[in-house]
Amino acid sequence: MKGKWLKVLIALILVGAVVWAGKGLFKYSFYETHDLKRQITRGFDAVLTIREGHFPLRWAGFTNYGCGVPTFNFYYPLFYYLIVIINFFTVVFILPIKIISLLSIAIGTLFFYLWMKKETGNMWAALSSALIYLYAPYWFLLIYVRGDPEYLSYAILPVVLYFFSKAFSAKNKFHFFIDLFWSAIFGGFLAISHNVVSVFVMPIIFVYLIAKIIQSKKLELDRIITVFLSFISAFGIGAFFIFPAFLEMRFTQIATPIFNYKDHFPALWQLWNSKWGYGDSAVGTALDGLSFQLGYAHWVVLALVVLWFLYYLLRKKVNFKWAIENLLVLVFFAISLVCIYLMLSVSIPVWEAVGLSKILDFPWRLLGIAVFSISALFGFWVSTIKSRKLFMITVAFVALLAFYGNRNHLLAQPVLDSDLPFYKSLDSFSIGRNSVPAFADNILPPNAKVSCNPATPVLTSNSKNDKIIFNEIERGSTFGVINLNIDIKALKGNKMVFNLSYFPGIFNFFVNGQKVNYTDCGGLICIDTLTLKSGNNQLSWKVGQTGIEQVFNAVSILFIVSWICIIIYAFGKYAKK
Repeated sequence: MKGKWLKVLIALILVGAVVWAGKGLFKYSFYETHDLKRQITRGFDAVLTIREGHFPLRWAGFTNYGCGVPTFNFYYPLFYYLIVIINFFTVVFILPIKIISLLSIAIGTLFFYLWMKKETGNMWAALSSALIYLYAPYWFLLIYVRGDPEYLSYAILPVVLYFFSKAFSAKNKFHFFIDLFWSAIFGGFLAISHNVVSVFVMPIIFVYLIAKIIQSKKLELDRIITVFLSFISAFGIGAFFIFPAFLEMRFTQIATPIFNYKDHFPALWQLWNSKWGYGDSAVGTALDGLSFQLGYAHWVVLALVVLWFLYYLLRKKVNFKWAIENLLVLVFFAISLVCIYLMLSVSIPVWEAVGLSKILDFPWRLLGIAVFSISALFGFWVSTIKSRKLFMITVAFVALLAFYGNRNHLLAQPVLDSDLPFYKSLDSFSIGRNSVPAFADNILPPNAKVSCNPATPVLTSNSKNDKIIFNEIERGSTFGVINLNIDIKALKGNKMVFNLSYFPGIFNFFVNGQKVNYTDCGGLICIDTLTLKSGNNQLSWKVGQTGIEQVFNAVSILFIVSWICIIIYAFGKYAKK
């Protein structure tokens, strides 16, 4: 009975902590963050694009003032798939984003607790480490200030590690395969959850697996191979996004840096205590409008582990056996220190040598990795304390400090009255493509000097002397039909230019029912006038998948089907036994 009541108590603490952390999401009907308008605009496009039967998501046809851009080919599509799913059950368009944010808090906290409990066997160690994982300034910076879906990655990461941990302790091969199957599936979700975060957390997962294998002395070779197959499968399942994003970036300006990473290194004092705000990351440190706090509790954890390590070092108890027993403590301690080092300007030579600036625009983004690694470090370390009294004092103090240090970080800013019409028009799905802000970001075609605007003509000639008479019959995010009445002999230009951003291989263009090729005219799509006839012409297009995208769509399907076959095979063998 005592054990049951303890589980109930811990469950209540976890639920209460999540609700308290997420309460600010529902204080206002609409709230403001740095990226919220961008996310709503993209989410709106994702809903319409899926409704038009375009899958997987690639093209956002209503952004960039109707010219479209391949947003979903390059930016964390999992977030937008979730918006599409939740949108089926709600009318208010901002609600899916609120739900995803709250679920990220809940799932990340719950599975961090389950992972730590599985690893340490101690519910209080697991609870306290889960609480400092949740109550970290960076979580609330992501949700309430930046509105960046990085938080989705930090929700999924503990899920992946939990199932890997279960696999290492599985009693039979069927459960072993089941756990690795879920590791692969959620690993695939992690791979498409956020470009920057996934690049950094995947190596951490790999190092964790190596450490677990080292500690699992009796693990068979075939199980080790299967574990790494599951790890690799995360890339395979996410291949439909990962590889096209990498291979097709040359068709956009996405490789052109927007920010100079050297301007955004936080100072050490900012990692300790910087004022909470809702502004931007400024050049230098004097005018920064947001906080780069690591968290008081997290600094205390690092200090305690340093003292612990020095204690064993001075007593000459640090040896190979001790290192193996405390391997996960040492691994996550090292990761934590590396993250802090890379966030400071002293690490610029490393950034230049490794080329980190090609991956990361703001060094302070490593705060999320540091929060995760320090929270895991605390769980592994505190469970080694033998004194029950000292253990309980430590977990209670650190957890309460985490809560106290974030008491003022749990609220978003309300939307300004002047911005309310934007949100309301999206809710009713009455928004026109010209009223969608041109959040084309840096994914315009290489030859595009500027983004489109409301005055960009739907159809024109590449000669200013031509008068084009047309009627736009139908237009969606991924398709369109135009009737064109033209006298070929009177044309001065040799190209018909559409208000569609150029991207090779993704469009299927038809003139009077015949497929034609399209080319790049200054970043917009154009077709040769030789494909037209005098009189009425019907011009139509539909967005599809490029050859590269089709190949890696097939790779993702292959990995999923392969794992389903492995599970069916394993179940068959288990059922016979």
